[in-house]
Amino acid sequence: GLDMTAPDGEVAGLSGHLHGAAWQRLDRPLLRGGAYADLVPNPADLRRRLRALAVAGLPVGDLWSRSDALLRRHVPYDVGAWGQVDPATLLSTGCLVLGLPFDAEREREILRLEHDDGDVNRLVDLVRRTPPAGSLDLTTGGHPERSARYPALLGPLGIRDDLRVAMVRDGLCWGSVYAYRRSSVFTAAEVALLGSVTGDLADGERLALLRADAMSDGSPDSPGLLLMGADGRVTAVSEVADRWLRLLAPDGRLPPAVT
Repeated sequence: GLDMTAPDGEVAGLSGHLHGAAWQRLDRPLLRGGAYADLVPNPADLRRRLRALAVAGLPVGDLWSRSDALLRRHVPYDVGAWGQVDPATLLSTGCLVLGLPFDAEREREILRLEHDDGDVNRLVDLVRRTPPAGSLDLTTGGHPERSARYPALLGPLGIRDDLRVAMVRDGLCWGSVYAYRRSSVFTAAEVALLGSVTGDLADGERLALLRADAMSDGSPDSPGLLLMGADGRVTAVSEVADRWLRLLAPDGRLPPAVT
């Protein structure tokens, strides 16, 4: 079975049961790809719970874990990857993988594929869509092998489909959620459901970051990211990198260690 969650958001382990008011029961058959259709999530309940988490005062890591548990109650999946990005550049600034052991080489390959023009549903593509969400199976017309990441990553891991969501609010992307299934594909209704809460997810991410910044002493405490061209010119700067540069080079010139 798939990982399910208890009503309070804590992981309940492998279970075949779903409970609580988050689900409406309908008499429906098995959907294409083996997805169960006898339980249909309640979108209003999902949005209400995500908004409650957004204002709960949780640090980013706890927010991701609780939100992941909540999403699995509505759209079950085996592995969830939560990411934080710089809204100005879409550069990754943090991630949390739930349901799969961390593998540094795999993470490097995922980041490489994010910039591969031959792949589908990249974050840079999702942020331009309405809603900013898509599944591999639906995007490729049932042929996931057309995606660069399927033979390189998903297939060897036994992953059948993924559903990618960009956390977008007012045109700015604050993070992403990548959900993976082994036994079935995501349906169009499930893609639409998660696509409908991207703004709520973005609000939670943004508020958690604002709280963390308000509680800090104003100095950067994590690595900054710079993108530089072949001529040595800076082409993109993350927010943290900008704060580092203001401390290290108040005159605006890059320190020799950077150049």
